[in-house]
Formats: sequence, C-alpha cells, structure tokens
Amino acid sequence: MIERDIQPEQGPSFDIEQHDGLVIMRATDDVLMRENPDPDSMLGKEDRYTDVIVARETGACAGVESDNYYLDVILDMAENDGRSVFINHELTHGADKPTEHAERGLTIVDPTAVINLALEHPELVDKIIYVFGAHGSVAAQKKYMRQLGITVYDLACPLVTAAERPIHTAATNGEVVVYLSDRPDKRDGRGRRHAEIVNALENAAHPYDNTGGPQDPVELRIVNTQRDPNELADELVHDGVRKIRLTSQTTNRASTTIKFGEQLSVTAANRGIEVGMLKPSYVCDAVEIRQETVAAMLQEGVEVLVVLSSTTSNNGEGYVVMARDIALDQGVEKPLRFIIRGNSPVEVIEALKMLNRPPQTKIGILASASTDATNVLATHRALTGAETIPEKRFAGPRSQFSDRVFKPSDPQTKRALKAIIASLED
Repeated sequence: MIERDIQPEQGPSFDIEQHDGLVIMRATDDVLMRENPDPDSMLGKEDRYTDVIVARETGACAGVESDNYYLDVILDMAENDGRSVFINHELTHGADKPTEHAERGLTIVDPTAVINLALEHPELVDKIIYVFGAHGSVAAQKKYMRQLGITVYDLACPLVTAAERPIHTAATNGEVVVYLSDRPDKRDGRGRRHAEIVNALENAAHPYDNTGGPQDPVELRIVNTQRDPNELADELVHDGVRKIRLTSQTTNRASTTIKFGEQLSVTAANRGIEVGMLKPSYVCDAVEIRQETVAAMLQEGVEVLVVLSSTTSNNGEGYVVMARDIALDQGVEKPLRFIIRGNSPVEVIEALKMLNRPPQTKIGILASASTDATNVLATHRALTGAETIPEKRFAGPRSQFSDRVFKPSDPQTKRALKAIIASLED
C-alpha cells in the first residue's frame, strides 16, 4: 500500500493501492467536471502530455442506450397519465442519465416490494409501471405482476435474455445450470450483487417452460471462471450430477469465459456428464470491445491506463484483472504500471501529478459504462490541449451495435412501446 502522505492538500482525494507492482488510484470524491476548476488552469503548455491514445468506443452498451431511449418514452407517458415508474436496477452505474431519470420520478425498487404493494393496496395497481432493465428480468415475477394488473415493460438486453434462456431449458430437461462469472462475489456500493446474478438465481428458483408454464426449481451453481475446471468436474461427479447446461454473465471477459467453458465441457464429458454447450454470443459486445481495446493499448506500450468511471459501480477492479490477464496472455514486454479511475479531467490530472508522470508518458483513456464521449473528449483536451482527437490516436475496434436501438425481446413490451411511441408522436 502506498503511503497516504502523497494525498493533495486540497482537491480530489484517492484510494491508492498496489497489486504485483501495478499502482491503482481510485478517486473517492466522484466530482464531475462542471463542479471542478477549469482543467486548463492545471497544466501549463510545457506540461501537456504528448502521447495519449483513446478508446475508439466509449460509454454504455447498446442495451443500456436502448433502455435510456425507451425509459424516456415511458416517463413521458407516465407524466401524462400521473403514474409512478419503478425499475429493478440502476442502468448506467452513476452517469448523468440515471440522475435525470430520478429527477423525473424513476425509482429503483426490488420487484418483490412492488408485488407486495399491489397485494396490500390493489387500488394503486393502475398507477404503477414496472420496468425490468437491461441486465435481465425474472419470468415468474413478470408474469405474476401482469396477472395483478401492473403494467410491466421488459427492457432486458437481447444478449442477457439469451443467457437466461438456458436456465429455463435446464428446468425442462432436468439439468444443473453452471453459471460462469468472472467476479461472482463482487458487490456494488450498496452491497448488492450484479443484477444479472440476482435475476439468474430468481429464474432458477421459479423457471418457466417454452409454453410459459411454471417448472420445478432448477439447481444453479455460480462458478468463478478462475476455478480449475477439472476440480469442478470432479465435484459434479461426486454430487451425482449427470447433466449440466452452461451459461454466463454477459459482462465476463470473453476469452476467459469461452476457454473455461470449453475446458469444463471436455473434462465433464470425459467423466460421463452430458453438457449443454456455452454460446460465445452470451458475452456482451461492449465488454468484449473494452477488453480488446485494453489489449491494443497494452501492445502499444501504454504506461498509464485512465478509466473514466463513477465510484457507484465500476471501481476499476475489473480493469485491473483484465489488464493483468491480457498482459499475461499476450506476453506484453512493457507492463502497465498505473491505473487511474476517475470521473473528471481534474481528477485525472491531479493523479498524474501525484504520480510524477512526465509529459512524454504514454497514456490510454478508456471509458466504462458510467461515462460518455463528452467526458472522454474533455479529458483528452485537458491532457493534450488538442480540440480534436486524430484518427491515428484511437485504439480498439468499433462496435457493430453503434447508434443502434435494440427492440425489446418481450413481445408484449414491444407491442406496447410501439403504440406509445406512435401516440406521443401524434
């Protein structure tokens, strides 16, 4: 652990730690740029950084962007009808959009609480709208809420819906679900597990078959992708498991998940266990792109990786693991030395000053789902003085889903939103 006496006398403060020679600095104030002094006043021309590369793709995934679009539509309708709108999880981990939605009345509430409210006060049912967000829904809860008369919109990302489907299939086929997660025990600032894991557990407890009929609970084992597949296969044999079906959290690292799934499939099959294979498409496109971008930055010799993210959820831990794994996989000769997790140019500049990084330091800027292109551009400008980012200074691939709005997978939601959008346009 680095001594705290390098903290600045005023301005942003940081949690600072070391992992195998890698220094991680996480801003603790979470102060946005508009509340900070002008970053131009913090670096003189002679101190500008000359070697800065930027992730080609930034911000939230297409599923979250789609949810933001549809939530605006739903809130417009609710304001006209005088209804209250609830959602099962925060969408973008602390960015401006959730704040805007909260100001318009959107409230994060567990679906069970809304069900209990409807049971205790049936007279309020027609005033309630419940939304399942991008990280998935629970089929049993959704069906029961609609039976109670609650208006329900399922805005789950199609990739998440696809990853949930094997749970229901396993219930029909009498299989045990092996659910792969890179960080199964990670909790957010409120102590909650990832929404996809919460929904997976609920779906396993109350699965439905292809006709929408309820099934008996299915056993679901959440497995860390860092575990030894042979050890897991031995455990399954010991427990008398004869059939398994694989699925995964969509926010996993793609290569790690696929590799683990392939190894487990082989070792389990060799022990006489039937295996329902894992589909690579279960891993989110936005997550894969961020991983490939980190790999590209490491190959270019980036010394400092700046992760623009709020403290609410994406605290930089995943990027530490990701950077380590990628460096190991690709044999990067110049290992990453520093990760700075901040949410404004001021925080990034202050951290670089504390680390005494000279102007020629090679820096990579990456944005998690909690920030957007505006913040990336502002940070690049503050570091370099440049108004625009030259094409040759971008790193990583482009998303196939850029500027695309996903249509909801749930047919009832799709029909209802189409009608609402048409009425609002009129």
